Amino acid sequence: MSIGSNIRAYRKKMGLTQFDLAKKIDISPMSIRRFETDQRTPSIEYLSRLASALDCTPSDLLDWEDKWSLPGTKRLRQKPEDISDEKAMIDISELLDYAGLNFALTTDELKRITKITRELHKALIDDIRENTKDLIV
Repeated sequence: MSIGSNIRAYRKKMGLTQFDLAKKIDISPMSIRRFETDQRTPSIEYLSRLASALDCTPSDLLDWEDKWSLPGTKRLRQKPEDISDEKAMIDISELLDYAGLNFALTTDELKRITKITRELHKALIDDIRENTKDLIV
């Protein structure tokens, strides 16, 4: 599928009109129509805005099939809630162990650290989005 047809499909899935989507990303409805009919390709900035408004990733709109196979790339999860609390606590325990912090933590302490880590993850993703020009999403 083309970028335009992907934008249209995600917009309809969200129950938005072209006008609604245009308003959400601060662009003209005519631009949305041109994107959807492949008369115009969205810039990286607008691709990011579209993806955010349509609750998907820019890669979803681009329809990249093998987006993470490029050498030297690492996928950072966009949404920390994709990881279960149990998995997060195990990963944090392993990270603390790797860092050489050799002490016991209670489940409540691990939950507190997991909450802090989720907040840090969100701040990290936001910072990367704002400050990284060579970002592969």
